[in-house]
Amino acid sequence: MLEDASVISAIIEKRAALSPERALLVGISGIDAAGKGFVAARIAESLVKRGIKPAVISVDGWLNLPHVRFQRRNPAKHFYESAIRFDEMFERVILPLRDTRSINVESDFAEETATTFRKHRYDFRKIDIVILEGIFSAQAGVSPPFRFNDMDRLFVRDRAAAGDHTMSGKLATA
Repeated sequence: MLEDASVISAIIEKRAALSPERALLVGISGIDAAGKGFVAARIAESLVKRGIKPAVISVDGWLNLPHVRFQRRNPAKHFYESAIRFDEMFERVILPLRDTRSINVESDFAEETATTFRKHRYDFRKIDIVILEGIFSAQAGVSPPFRFNDMDRLFVRDRAAAGDHTMSGKLATA
């Protein structure tokens, strides 16, 4: 069970303020292997227990293939700008799901070591909250290469660096 009830309360409060035709988009960001998926699953579990229907979507499946992700010239900047197909993810899945609460679409999916894409179907109906978890920044002054302003900027940070998968950090809303 998620220990920080204030996170769940803030999510529920923000969702209640939205039109019933629209889902709330929640972003969970953290460093690699920080426990974002664990935290997203606990949030989803807590929401379901309260009668709220979440959809958890991981950014990881939207990786570009290695020949696109990696480049010898300026590798860090190139990776940051090219590793994940953020625009495609937002246009095909995230924004339509947020705006209509339902989606049934097939997209290219790639695990970290994949050299080819495989098909993955996203099929969600009457979702209340979209939980997007992955490595992306939500810090002021950082401009990620995706449509950050399209998110209902409610961000939760996990603190798994010390092996602690409870919630911490401040909630920031737009």
